[in-house]
Amino acid sequence: MEPLLRGALDALKRHGVSEKQIEIVRVPGAFDIPIVARKLALSRRYEALIALGAVIRGQTPHFDYVAGECAGGIARIALETGVPVAFGVLTTDTVEQAVDRAGGKAETRGRCRPGCHRNGQSPASAGPLKGGGKRTTVGSRKTQSRQASSGQDRPG
Repeated sequence: MEPLLRGALDALKRHGVSEKQIEIVRVPGAFDIPIVARKLALSRRYEALIALGAVIRGQTPHFDYVAGECAGGIARIALETGVPVAFGVLTTDTVEQAVDRAGGKAETRGRCRPGCHRNGQSPASAGPLKGGGKRTTVGSRKTQSRQASSGQDRPG
């Protein structure tokens, strides 16, 4: 989900966030995002977190569990810790939809699709940092690689 990450980084830069204020943390899958995000939020090193990833529907109800736990976990972390966590985890029916929504189509460029809850903005556009704080992007990836990837979970 490299386009999704690029879109978030682009939005942060457009809002005046320097590279020194950004830390990218990768996790194996979307189910792991809340676990790592909670640890990061509790460290008090970050003013805000941005969760990026994708959960793609399969033939089993696994999709509902992964997507629901990821979304609920992210919301709980923000409530528990007071650290804002922007939700940029795509939930789609197909890989093609995920690619399109992550920025595979020129009109999306890493932003949410028109009409979504952020009105076409990237999750990174959630708000400015106060006092030069640090913002991190927590993204899921399916496999380890040297290439930066925010990846996807594809339930069986």
